[in-house]
Amino acid sequence: MLLVLSIPYILFSDRWLLRIAGDPVTLTEWQTVKGWAYVVVAAGLVFLLELWMARRHRQALATQRQAYDAAIEGWARALDLREHETGGHARRVTELAQRLGQRLGLGREELENLRHGALLHDVGKIGVRDAVLGKPGPLDEDEWTEMRHHTVLGHELLLGLPELREATTVVRSHHERWDGGGYPDGLAGETIPRLARIFAVVDVYDALRSDRPYRRAWTEDEVHAHLRAERGRQFDPEAVDAFLAMLADP
Repeated sequence: MLLVLSIPYILFSDRWLLRIAGDPVTLTEWQTVKGWAYVVVAAGLVFLLELWMARRHRQALATQRQAYDAAIEGWARALDLREHETGGHARRVTELAQRLGQRLGLGREELENLRHGALLHDVGKIGVRDAVLGKPGPLDEDEWTEMRHHTVLGHELLLGLPELREATTVVRSHHERWDGGGYPDGLAGETIPRLARIFAVVDVYDALRSDRPYRRAWTEDEVHAHLRAERGRQFDPEAVDAFLAMLADP
């Protein structure tokens, strides 16, 4: 558009300037001014065009992110529906994990990764048989092996999505233990990804506070006592302290 408008401007403006100037010297001066004006106007138009394109790009990215988040949340709801006895688990732990992450000073990007990891932490359970997933009693050794594999399967499912690369640390490592006795990799202490250490506390808290086919929900005091007892054994001490302090806030 700018090129199209500039052609008649260049062709005809000198004729108008000659009528105004009346002599060649003045015409040359006006032509210099005209040239600089053209440069300034052209640069301004290019700048405005870039602003407009950048705004459209941001709007497209926002729309894409909203659709992406909606898909993740839908996936999480579908997983919860499959485990109907823990319906709403993904939503609850995501909200708690976000609050705990904020309390521990996570940045915006880390909080977003924690949110996605929390929503999808059990995505690997799509590879676990219903008979194992909903068994109303203790699992045998083979069933436990199958159940524990959900962390690895979930990690592998999400590896092809670059946007979820950091979130996969929660999916794979939220059953690791601070003392090294967890799974699937036997990580210990700070070698466990921080987001997974944060989420592990929230996940166990909500699981114990929920009824299951093989046990009743624990009371709030019972769960608090368990978290304190496992501080420095199963859980990151910093995460436990921050979580209990968060729950104690009015």
